[in-house]
Amino acid sequence: MNEIIYPDELEGKIDVYERGRILRTVPDQAWEIIFDTVHSYVDGIDQAHRALAPGDPSVVASHAGLSVMSQFETFFKQDLENAMEFALHPDKEFTAYLSGFRDKLDVLKQQE
Repeated sequence: MNEIIYPDELEGKIDVYERGRILRTVPDQAWEIIFDTVHSYVDGIDQAHRALAPGDPSVVASHAGLSVMSQFETFFKQDLENAMEFALHPDKEFTAYLSGFRDKLDVLKQQE
């Protein structure tokens, strides 16, 4: 059987494309629930941080935790949305790769 070989630089794009295609099957209402849930975690940590008294020795650690969770929320949503967008509108390099891949498959089918 012929092994499919693709350039290393496209490996990441292939992964994002495949994930994006799968993620696009999730209904919009489900995404709202997922993103709201993650936001509620960040909001809970924010409320706990705000409740700390000035001078509390755990303020610095609490702020660090809040900062990390806030960044996680941003990156999580951004990465998932970017993957879904890439699956819908891949860049020219990836589109060219897919076209070449389809051409090779057609040649293999004709050889069978």
